[in-house]
Amino acid sequence: MEQGDYEAAKQLHEESLAIKRELNDQRGIAVAMMNLGNIAYAQSDFTLAHRYMEQSSSMMLELGDQQSLADAYGNLGNIMLHLEQWEEARQLYEQVIEIKRELGDHIGITTWLPNLADVFVHQGDYVQAYTLHRQSLTAQHEMGNQEGIATGLEGMALLAMYQGAAIRSTRLYAAAAAVRSKLGMPLHSPEIPRLEKILTQLPEQLGDVAFRVEWIVGEQLTLEQAVSYALEGSGS
Repeated sequence: MEQGDYEAAKQLHEESLAIKRELNDQRGIAVAMMNLGNIAYAQSDFTLAHRYMEQSSSMMLELGDQQSLADAYGNLGNIMLHLEQWEEARQLYEQVIEIKRELGDHIGITTWLPNLADVFVHQGDYVQAYTLHRQSLTAQHEMGNQEGIATGLEGMALLAMYQGAAIRSTRLYAAAAAVRSKLGMPLHSPEIPRLEKILTQLPEQLGDVAFRVEWIVGEQLTLEQAVSYALEGSGS
């Protein structure tokens, strides 16, 4: 989505928020705030995004809307992850997964596990990170969710990089990029700077030529090969 599209969407949701407030529609207000928070997040305005999500989650909690509350907590977790507030992010993601478990939302659990796993990577708990990524990637593969598979490959790639396995990390990132390219589903805007930072570190570790060679190897993996390769790793 282009910047102009975000601004148009922001204006629409601000108008919706004003209408919901006039009607005293509490759930409508909470939803509008969540939507505005998502737009702010997409624009990397994490302070504004956090403000909207905090307000939305408080209202969802009062309304007893557990599914929407879980979404708000997850969005707050994403914000904390980008702000490198690892412990706060972990607690929020764990709340999301607990709510999803209580609701019997197994797909929701699978969707949020990689986020929690990434926190464990940053906290140095590679065994736990690998366990969660493996659980999620296996489930996404069984469901045939290719976007979920791409996310899982990226999670395993991040873990590999932190473990010092630059070749493995490069191949997995390339495989994920190939899946996203095929689907026409690029990373969300706030994720791009993180990936760009990583993709400057890997060539520094491997050398430019070796990095390009391993990237091509990863790009050429089939989906089945990429998933198998990702699951061959370990958390040690």
